[in-house]
Amino acid sequence: MSGLSRSRWPWLVLVALVAGAVAVASLGDPGPRTTAERARAVSEAIKCPTCQGQSVADSSAPAARAIRTEIARRIEAGQTDEEIRDYIAGIYGEENLLTPPRDGVAGLVWFLPVAGLVGAVGGLVMVFRRWRVPDDVAVSDEDRVLVEQAQRQASPPS
Repeated sequence: MSGLSRSRWPWLVLVALVAGAVAVASLGDPGPRTTAERARAVSEAIKCPTCQGQSVADSSAPAARAIRTEIARRIEAGQTDEEIRDYIAGIYGEENLLTPPRDGVAGLVWFLPVAGLVGAVGGLVMVFRRWRVPDDVAVSDEDRVLVEQAQRQASPPS
C-alpha cells in the first residue's frame, strides 16, 4: 500500500460506511408525490384496528375504509403526515402505528441497530488486528525441528 499504512484502511472504510449511513438517514425518503400516493403511504403505516396484522391500506374491513377516508379528508385539508398519524394514534392508540416515532425513547428503535452494527464492525476490526502475526517474529531452530517432526508423523509411510 503506497500512501496508507495497512492498519489505517479498515478505519477509513468504517468511517466511510458510517458517513454513508448518516447521509442516507438524514436525506430520507422524499415521500410520495401525489395525494393518492401520500394517502397510501400514511395508511400503510397504520394498523387496522379490527384486522390482525394488516395495515389500513391492505384491509377491506369497514373500520379500515373509514380510516382511509379520514386520512384522505385530512390530506385534502392540508395536514401533514405526522399530524394525521398523531390524530389516528390519539383515537386508536400508539400500538396501532406500524412504524414507531423517530424521537424520544421510541427513537432508540431506529438508532440501536445502527449503533450495534457500527460496534460489531469495530469489534471485528479489533479482533482481526489482534490475529495478525507480528512482522518481527523469528522462527527458531527448535520451531523448525518441531514442524519437521510433525510433518513426518502426519505423512503416511511409503
